[in-house]
Amino acid sequence: MDINELSDLRPSDVIILVMGITGSGKSSFISELLQEDVSIIGHNLTSHTARVSFFMLKYEDGRRVFLMDTPGFDDTYRSNAEVLRDIAFVLAKVYQCGINVAGIIYMHRITDNRMSGSSVKNLDILRGLCGPDAFPRIVLTSSMWDSTAQDPQLLQEAFNHEDQLKSTDNFWGSLYRGGSHVMRWMGDRNSAFGGIRYLMDLYDVRGSAILKIQKELVDEAKSLDDTNAGKIVQGGFVEALAKHREELEDLSSEFSQALQEGDSEVALELRETMNTTEQQLESLKSSQSAIKTSLEDLTEDKTLEYQALHTQIQEDLLLMRESMKQYQEDCQRLVEEQRANIEALRQIQRESELQMLPQAGSETEARETSKLNKPDKKQRGKLKEEQIALTERKKDLDKKTRGKQRWILLKKNSLPMLSILAGIGATIGGGLSINPALMLAGFGLMASGVSKLNFKRHTHREGQDELFSRESMIGLAST
Repeated sequence: MDINELSDLRPSDVIILVMGITGSGKSSFISELLQEDVSIIGHNLTSHTARVSFFMLKYEDGRRVFLMDTPGFDDTYRSNAEVLRDIAFVLAKVYQCGINVAGIIYMHRITDNRMSGSSVKNLDILRGLCGPDAFPRIVLTSSMWDSTAQDPQLLQEAFNHEDQLKSTDNFWGSLYRGGSHVMRWMGDRNSAFGGIRYLMDLYDVRGSAILKIQKELVDEAKSLDDTNAGKIVQGGFVEALAKHREELEDLSSEFSQALQEGDSEVALELRETMNTTEQQLESLKSSQSAIKTSLEDLTEDKTLEYQALHTQIQEDLLLMRESMKQYQEDCQRLVEEQRANIEALRQIQRESELQMLPQAGSETEARETSKLNKPDKKQRGKLKEEQIALTERKKDLDKKTRGKQRWILLKKNSLPMLSILAGIGATIGGGLSINPALMLAGFGLMASGVSKLNFKRHTHREGQDELFSRESMIGLAST
């Protein structure tokens, strides 16, 4: 990708974040909007280093809305520190670059009977990331309403849970009173698009949302651990460290007692538990240290990660194109075999028709002609079976080819945003060191990246969102 290529970076391009804990419905929400299964490309697209994914949605008026799919602060494989570093890096860079943010779709399962600790922690960090000024740019979106639609009791429980969310401060309460919009996602595209439309309408009136962490990192030059969100994550580490140290002290005391009593089996089990706890302590200390970073250092680290990812995806694309070429050759061979089979069947049909022409002769000659036709029937049956098998193979190859073509397009369309992130990193680095050449290189990466976005999915204008009262929804569930 030529970094000196002219850009069509559009002032109208907008980012909308999609956030929530793991399993809250983020991928399903984005899939409905795009009418595309993003589960095969979501975070799998971004390896183990860059965990934020972008998906382009063409808005009703032709503007490009980039859905920023973010990992939750309850990730199985990474600490909250790593997740915060990922999100903070991208938000700081798009802010510095001047790319507009319309707002945040925050997902939550309405079917959860209770608020888990991770759910509350995610909401705490959300408040820290946004700050009160950006609360009106949050759409608190409850999912799984479609699973309750046919059961009046489940539906009523969902309404009760929604009331609890809105009335409890450390759930949705403070956000709701601060201007956040509450929306029910019914599992379909129309209601999903309602959330996007709400944020875009607000953006058209008020302009770009500026999140607190963007101002803290870029305008105020704070380190990540000194931001509101960073302090919340740090607080979690402090609590966890204290808890693990206390556990380790207890285990150490029990271990010493087991040794004194000569109970080697219990001592061995306690030693293994102590080792695990010590490893967890070291992991927490490492995560705590990862938060203590400046934007400059974070930029340096993340830019390298995105550059490596960019290179990996390009290599994957080359391999996939070779695979596609092989599929196309296989398809062509099948087409040629099908044509040969069809021609053979036609030839047999012509010969049969000639043999069936009225001829003078005895009954014995007619029987002989019938015997001659029997091999033709067997051959015709065999050719038809082969034709059916070839058709099935062709369908299978066509399906795989379409899947690979879609995979290539999605991978290809990830490259521009990745180059933007790498380019912003270069620009920030150049800006801090007052290096015009590096700044120009960064802008080139950013520019060439956006100019190559080429999703061809068209979004037709949806009808107005249909608002249902509780009574009417329960009434529909009862029918």
